[in-house]
Amino acid sequence: MLHDRATELETIEAALADVRAGQPRVLIIEGEPGIGKSALLDVLISDAYRYGMTVAAAAGYERERDRPFGVVRALFGPAWEPSLDPYGFVAAHGPLVIALDDGHWADPPSLDWLAHLIRRIEGLPVLVGIATRGDPLRESKRHRASQLLRPGPLTSAGVAALVTARLGEPAAEEFALACRTATGGNPLFLDELLRELVTARVRPTLDEAERIRDFGPDTIARHVRHRLDAREERVAEAIVVLGADADPEVIPGVANVPRAETAELLNRLSGMGILVHPITRTAVYNNLPSERRAELHRRSAQALLALHAPAAQVARHVMALGSGELDHAVDVLRTAASDAMAKAEPEAAAALLRRATEERLTPEEFQLVHLELGVAEQHFDGAAAVRDLTVAMIAATEPGSRAVVASRLAQTLAMSGRPAEAVTVIENATADGVDADRRWWLEAELVAIALLHKETRDFARHRLAAIADQAAATDFGTGVGGLAVSAMLAAHASWVTLDRPATIRLARRCMARGALFREPSITYVYGMLALARAGELDLAAAQLGEVLAHAQRTGTQVLYLAAAAFRSHVNHMRGRVQDALDDAHIAVKDTPRWRPSLPVRFAALVDALVERGELDAAMDTLAEAGLTGPLPDQMQIDIVLAARGRLRMARGDLEGALADFDQCGRLLARLGVVNPAVQPWRSEAAIVNQLLGRGPEAEELVTEELRLARQWGAPRCLGIALQAAGIIRGDVDLLSEAVSVLSGSGAELDAAKAHLELGRARARAGNLAEARKELKTALTLSQHCGATRVAEQSYQELIKAGAKPRTVAHTGISALTSAEWQVARLTASGMRNQDVAQTLFVTRRTVELHLTSIYRKLAVPGRAALTAALHQAEQRGDASDVSG
Repeated sequence: MLHDRATELETIEAALADVRAGQPRVLIIEGEPGIGKSALLDVLISDAYRYGMTVAAAAGYERERDRPFGVVRALFGPAWEPSLDPYGFVAAHGPLVIALDDGHWADPPSLDWLAHLIRRIEGLPVLVGIATRGDPLRESKRHRASQLLRPGPLTSAGVAALVTARLGEPAAEEFALACRTATGGNPLFLDELLRELVTARVRPTLDEAERIRDFGPDTIARHVRHRLDAREERVAEAIVVLGADADPEVIPGVANVPRAETAELLNRLSGMGILVHPITRTAVYNNLPSERRAELHRRSAQALLALHAPAAQVARHVMALGSGELDHAVDVLRTAASDAMAKAEPEAAAALLRRATEERLTPEEFQLVHLELGVAEQHFDGAAAVRDLTVAMIAATEPGSRAVVASRLAQTLAMSGRPAEAVTVIENATADGVDADRRWWLEAELVAIALLHKETRDFARHRLAAIADQAAATDFGTGVGGLAVSAMLAAHASWVTLDRPATIRLARRCMARGALFREPSITYVYGMLALARAGELDLAAAQLGEVLAHAQRTGTQVLYLAAAAFRSHVNHMRGRVQDALDDAHIAVKDTPRWRPSLPVRFAALVDALVERGELDAAMDTLAEAGLTGPLPDQMQIDIVLAARGRLRMARGDLEGALADFDQCGRLLARLGVVNPAVQPWRSEAAIVNQLLGRGPEAEELVTEELRLARQWGAPRCLGIALQAAGIIRGDVDLLSEAVSVLSGSGAELDAAKAHLELGRARARAGNLAEARKELKTALTLSQHCGATRVAEQSYQELIKAGAKPRTVAHTGISALTSAEWQVARLTASGMRNQDVAQTLFVTRRTVELHLTSIYRKLAVPGRAALTAALHQAEQRGDASDVSG
């Protein structure tokens, strides 16, 4: 029986009733250690079983936080995979209770999965109950289905009732008050106290109250030790240092007990209930003399090293030791930090590397540790990153090493809004006597960074123009410097000279061996974006996928954000709306908290949301990013202006849209960019002018756009210009040419839009049969793209043209986007998620997001059912509508 928990128990009962009625609920039970969170969760679980509900229960463990999806696998079984769709699971199992104890120890991927479920919980008969010491799912508290329970200390009456029950006679008021004062009303502390009082045969009288006045958490350790013999005490000490789930192979060496006796000693400790709870273990650990504690950590580290344990396990003990107390400490800490970066845990990596700085370092180690520390800090503390990278820069004596650090430091300064300093850092590194290839690499990096900021933009333009002037007579080489210069020259050819063959040649050249993005250099992203604008859409997306995966593995924050944001734009150009949305979410979510850099990431998200018809969400995105008002005059803001203009146009704000398109054009002109493939702002402004009744302005804009697009020659760019000209001039032939040019271009969504406009034009001319043909094609293509807005427009136009189309599909095979179809087909063939990701040049997370959507649309719970569903669709012939 739980005392003093009536309100919490009523809340649990009400939540279970809501879920049985089909309504979702989230209960977050939060409080200090020992306050009774687990007991409340146990009530939730037992009541759910009593009502016949399906229960998935698990607990987080401190030592298992580095096992991705360990908690979710414990909830749903070892066969669980990240793509499991909760919709299908709930459909198969009925009302579901997901109960997680010790949520503060859950691994981050499992917490992300649960947060994702809670965001999409609407309409599901699911109750998510989480008992946690900290705040691992902060955002989930704001969900309207969420309720926070904070059990408080036991009242005097509650303590008296428990004392009476445990000691077998009514407790004197003074005795109960002494118990509450000593334990703070914490149920765990009270339980430990009562255990000792029962053993000592203490009666709950006024005279005995004095015996417990000094009881508190620190006395738990003394009570535990009094119950142990010498060998049991040594094993207990080893456990509190190693962790409750310590490897039995390690315990004998740390505890200094015979291996043959270890199992028996562990059983005896377990039987006595010793060290079951984290509070007890912490109390015993804190009660260890500092010399004894250090000795145990040293033995633990040595034993784990001998067993070749993961570096993170060894590093935990190194962190508790002083400098110089363990051989190979620096290697252990650096390896553990590298592993933490690979798991997207930069703060953990930084803590390890800061500890490494306390060791006696060689000059080379000093420079490397500060470089790695600065790279980790880029993710969460820009000022600290600048400081440590500066230290690494000073410590680097070899020109090549200084160049590497200079690049990282310049990137961080640029992200911090200090572009002039970034330029100075690179120029100084260039003057340090680096070899020719490294000098060209730094030169290209300088231009790539300086272009992003107004105060250094003109300087960068002149430097890039100077490099372009030298290109014919200069051998830039085949090293990373030559590749970086090639990337920037590809960008220049696509912006200024409109030399498409040169753009493709240079962009392909910078792809050689993947050397450039492994350096890492952000110039690679410029090259791939130029490649996409030249019409090589699939190749650019695939290459940016490799960049994204590499940057994620190595923790290269600047490159990672740029690759995700720009691949989102490339996927938008390809018509892969869901892929574009996934990449944009990656770029927005993983931005460093200290600097909301790269506003282009929000533009990518806005474009994807507009194509999905989620106009309010797109406007909210701009508002949250602070991009609804005046925008700075700098590189990449053109992408934001264009996206905002398209959103305003979709919402009917034509004057606002026109202002954005015009400002976009002025900004690009100041940058020297004339190519409409960079932004088709003239076409979009022309259409808005036409809608506002400004025909001459519209004609002037579209004429110039079409001339430049024909000069550039890339299919997507030309198709967009032809479509705009056809709309402005009412010219069916131009619209037909747009359809022809875009067919097979890889820009499927733009092709869908061209078919839609051609269908509208043919319908206005009275050619309804041909109109319906074009509109049906538009509907099919837009559905494959996941472009809900164009699909709805095509559907409505078909009805106006006299057709009776099927309702726009939101579920079933026909609702799958082309990207989802690819993932579904490869998954059904037996591929693992990682293999699918590598095949499609996307991240594993993208595959998981697609599978979640696929399972929901097909109403299937997992892989086996997916395979069967696709087979049935092929038998019916439905799959050809998607795969084609």
